[in-house]
Amino acid sequence: MSDICRLPRRVLVVDDMLNVGGKECGLLVQLQILKESSISTDLCLLRGEGELVERALEYTSDHLFLNRKKGRFVSVESLFRLRRYIIDKNIQIVHCNGWLDSLVVLIAVWGLRVSLVRTVHGHLKGFKLAIDRFVTSKFDSMIAVSNSFRRDLLRLGYKESNISVIPNTYDPCMKPSSTCIKPPPLRIISVGRLNKAKDQMTLVKAAKVLRSHNTEFVLSLIGTGSPNYIHSITRYLTENCLEPWVRMCGRHMDVATILRKSHLFVFPSTRESFGIALIEAMACGLPVIASRLPSTEEILENGEYGIMFEQGNYRDLANKIIKFALNHQLLEEYCSKSLKRASEYSPGVFRKRLLDVYRTVLT
Repeated sequence: MSDICRLPRRVLVVDDMLNVGGKECGLLVQLQILKESSISTDLCLLRGEGELVERALEYTSDHLFLNRKKGRFVSVESLFRLRRYIIDKNIQIVHCNGWLDSLVVLIAVWGLRVSLVRTVHGHLKGFKLAIDRFVTSKFDSMIAVSNSFRRDLLRLGYKESNISVIPNTYDPCMKPSSTCIKPPPLRIISVGRLNKAKDQMTLVKAAKVLRSHNTEFVLSLIGTGSPNYIHSITRYLTENCLEPWVRMCGRHMDVATILRKSHLFVFPSTRESFGIALIEAMACGLPVIASRLPSTEEILENGEYGIMFEQGNYRDLANKIIKFALNHQLLEEYCSKSLKRASEYSPGVFRKRLLDVYRTVLT
């Protein structure tokens, strides 16, 4: 009973906007978990935009949209609206998710007795980094999404004493299929925004190598992104006659179903603070191949729970895929390993860690 009493009665979750992305999907799961924990949760968006807004409102008690114009700071009137909202709703904890909304909240709550929590999802540079270091030093707790990212934050000069680590979790709908045995051809999938940082081009180039080895496969790229980057991929596919084997699927709202129908997940990113898409695939029971990064090494325990390839090396990636194509026992082995590792990042584990942080900042 004492643990329940120490939980906040009302939390305000703040972000700029809610477009489809790893951070935003993670925020949806956070809202769902708070609702299931019987914590009244409100949502504040600086811009009040995004494809995920309607879903987010299903899990919230109330909301406030400040209608910030793109490229501008919020108005003085909006700052006072936010301050009045926090007072009137008796908000105990404000949980921010970006550098700009953290700055807005710090100004709005100045002088109020309210606990401030910030989850840091990605790297900042220049003046944004300088502002964020100052702002988060005034927060009661800062959450890094991985141990490797926490080390990055410390190197960047963030205050060590209030940084805790809560790895991101996955949507509870991410569940495995009834069997690891699926009919050929080898169905490979990659999910994420199509841009240089996610480096789907390395995977597409690996597909060309697979064809030269007469490997039977179908590669599906799920996501939207930079028009120029998408054009460079489609042009490469056309020039190398790869269209029958590589599908540009665009955005898909039922990613879990596509994952369950696939054999293998590839995560070719060049920069990640965590990698929600990787954990989602593992929760669906897919063997995974990931580029070697500090965050992916942490999730896969340096290759224990998935295969790793050298970042940007499409030949190395192709060779790793061919190993799976030629060895169905290997697919089954890493299917089991993925499920085992994903259980350590489950929504239940995330819930316990998040509520522990909330209890701490309220004491």
